[in-house]
Amino acid sequence: MCGIAGWVGNDKKSGALTDKVRVINKILDDQAYRGPDARGIWTDDSNKAVFGHNRLSIVELSEAGSQPMASNDGRWVISYNGELYNYKDLRERLKKKFGVSFRGNSDTEVFLYGFIYFGVDEFLRLADGMFAAAIFDKKNKQLFLVRDRVGEKPLFYFINSEGIFFASELKSIAKNVAESVQASASGLQLYTILRYIPAPLTILDGFYKLQPGHYICHESNSGVVRQIPYFSWD
Repeated sequence: MCGIAGWVGNDKKSGALTDKVRVINKILDDQAYRGPDARGIWTDDSNKAVFGHNRLSIVELSEAGSQPMASNDGRWVISYNGELYNYKDLRERLKKKFGVSFRGNSDTEVFLYGFIYFGVDEFLRLADGMFAAAIFDKKNKQLFLVRDRVGEKPLFYFINSEGIFFASELKSIAKNVAESVQASASGLQLYTILRYIPAPLTILDGFYKLQPGHYICHESNSGVVRQIPYFSWD
């Protein structure tokens, strides 16, 4: 179990990057037990982005597995929580088909390069595992939030005029990104009827949980958010 958190701003109303670093650090403080072995912060002022990570070291114990992790060319950055069961097979396919050179032996690195070289839809079709991940494309100014097929790993997000915030835990993101928090009438109603709240809704108004088998693409230039299904039981 690891913890991820971050923010990507809109071009015009993003606020100071130092303020967002402080917010992301507070979120990481609140979910520190998810990853007691290390903490990482990545920032990009020109692209208005901050990624954070609470690390529980299981696969690749060295610094080669540290997160947030950037691609060799620096274009892509990932913060990832989960386990990719078939990462060894995908690693070999990436090496043989695309000539990818890996720095370490982590499934995080395989997840990142699988996303880059296979493309999001094809990679998620191939990926066998439980995961929640955030990947940022600096060139196209796109944030991708990805959740596994059955939703074993949690991922929450909140959108306001300054951009999009995300984190592994609802309580940690709600506590630190909103001036006031109110219960969701729809969420309460669903909980009363179903005894749980199905994604994308949560118990809090304005806070959302990424649906299992879906990914989100957030465009920094326009602020447009698209939620796209990649898996269905039908």
